Amino acid sequence: NGLFVAGGVAATGTSAVDTTANIFYSTDGIAWSPIRNSVSRISAGASISSIAYGRDENGRGLWVAGATTATSTAISLMYSYNGMDWVGVVNSGTTVSAISVSGIAYGVSASTGRGLWVATVHRSTADGNSFVFSSNGRDGWTAVPNTKAGLFEPTNSGPTSISYFNGVWYATGS
Repeated sequence: NGLFVAGGVAATGTSAVDTTANIFYSTDGIAWSPIRNSVSRISAGASISSIAYGRDENGRGLWVAGATTATSTAISLMYSYNGMDWVGVVNSGTTVSAISVSGIAYGVSASTGRGLWVATVHRSTADGNSFVFSSNGRDGWTAVPNTKAGLFEPTNSGPTSISYFNGVWYATGS
């Protein structure tokens, strides 16, 4: 779509480009501009841990970002159709991840042949869920049950990243 999007921790101090921004964009990958007030879409102290580009259920381009925080937050997922105007997924920090999203990928479901968003989540509990998915990237995020035991350390660790390539989903973890 001609846009690069990056996220991280909002800078602080007098040398900061913009202390209200934790998402930046670029049209050439060299010159970057802050998305002002993007930090207000998630809780204070949270950072953007992952951003992916894919499609919604109607085939429209969509960016999805995941947040990492040390405390529970109401928003851990956000989406944008243009990469600059972001909307928080309501209650995604309490019902989806409970702490943080460590990775997001867009691919194709082998069972439906349609687009699928998958996020890796780190939960501070041993509830057995390490992945959540959505068919549109905006809402309907659903935990994939029993994906923690046997894959990742069950209490204080979990998946670190996810990707999709040539019909295969790949996840890393600790």
